[in-house]
Amino acid sequence: RIPSYYSTDELHKILNCINRDTVIGRRDYLVILLAVQLGIRAGDIRNLRFNSIRWNIDTIEFIQEKTKNPLQLPLLENLKYALLDYIKNSRPKSDSNFIFIRHRAPFIPFCTGNVFFGTINKYMSMANISVNYRKHGLHSMRHSMASNLLKHNTPLPIITGILGHENTNTTRIYLRIDIEQLRSVA
Repeated sequence: RIPSYYSTDELHKILNCINRDTVIGRRDYLVILLAVQLGIRAGDIRNLRFNSIRWNIDTIEFIQEKTKNPLQLPLLENLKYALLDYIKNSRPKSDSNFIFIRHRAPFIPFCTGNVFFGTINKYMSMANISVNYRKHGLHSMRHSMASNLLKHNTPLPIITGILGHENTNTTRIYLRIDIEQLRSVA
């Protein structure tokens, strides 16, 4: 089974159609940016807490929901600004330590489940991205990030570390989506 992925151009189209002048738009931009640039799973995005952000060393650190393993990722400049913009200008006032909370009362963290599926689909539709039988949830952004790293000859152990996989064998599934490398082998 070949994982679904989207090209760099398609990802840019998705991000560019988000209206960051709105409260929801700033939140959605940050959520999708975390998935596209860092490959963070939807559940881990939903569970991010303020103490996950290490401003002094520019990292995001958390225990992965799926594997229960710790993961440390870089807090890239554009992510830092998107995060600050969301916190300052969009996040409802709440004492919750969760970064992402509901925008309708009660202002509490999102419940379990794939709360961002509709979010990514909304912007894929707005960007006129054809899914063509591809999966189109937030997890496909994770596959897309891995695929695009692979296309730029990023070594497999580096991709493994970014994705938070325990070993490279888990990451090998992402090799199946690099059609150009498969063609060169053939």
